[in-house]
Amino acid sequence: MHTFSLLGHHQFHIGVVYDVQFSPDGQKVVSCGNDRTLKIIDSQTATLLFSTETKEDLRCLSWDGCIAIVGSKSGNLLVWDLFKGELLQTLPAHSGTVSCVSISGDGDILITGGEDLHALVWRIQDD
Repeated sequence: MHTFSLLGHHQFHIGVVYDVQFSPDGQKVVSCGNDRTLKIIDSQTATLLFSTETKEDLRCLSWDGCIAIVGSKSGNLLVWDLFKGELLQTLPAHSGTVSCVSISGDGDILITGGEDLHALVWRIQDD
């Protein structure tokens, strides 16, 4: 059996937080929520490193430390370059809320799930 102890309590969003994930190296945390913001926090100091507001409620995400794929309530996928703080692409994906997003370990395949009862499989290719 494991024991859990609370290390901190932080409020970076002004709405419901729908997803939080560690970066692959564990040094940062990315979060998204219905306040339409995507945030990156230093996991050691709890310092806000990056914040951007979008036009959509954000529900889920997956990231490799640089690129984040974020699922929205409207059914779109937002592809963010988090080093540059730039939205690279908006992709129509589901006919309802995107409820989950996962990138394969090799970074080649993306799977998304949605309220439309579908799981979509995408190939990720560099341009």
